[in-house]
Amino acid sequence: MGYEPSQGRTYGPFTKGIAPNGPPGGAEPVLAYQLTLTDDGTTTAGVSGFAVVFYDTSGSEDGSDKQATADTFIVPGQALSWIVVASAALNGSWTGDLGRIPDSAATCQLVQWYRAS
Repeated sequence: MGYEPSQGRTYGPFTKGIAPNGPPGGAEPVLAYQLTLTDDGTTTAGVSGFAVVFYDTSGSEDGSDKQATADTFIVPGQALSWIVVASAALNGSWTGDLGRIPDSAATCQLVQWYRAS
């Protein structure tokens, strides 16, 4: 879990941790998460999407998000990362992205990854 400062539709860089209360450097913080999948097996794995669940600071489930990705493959020993940005900035303005990240989310965990055929 983390955030990305945004200025319009320009984001970045991804920063782990809690988003600041005020805009950092004039940019509105947008909740985001980074998911990294690593192929530690012996065969190539196909990926077409993933699902995560969010938890608040007390550890209670707080929501979920499902993302489709372009079909891609991870070879043994390789890792691929995706950054998902929330659909609204913390001030409520719409970002146009599709991530459904609850404002109270403190952590997230991979629930399932979908295999490309």
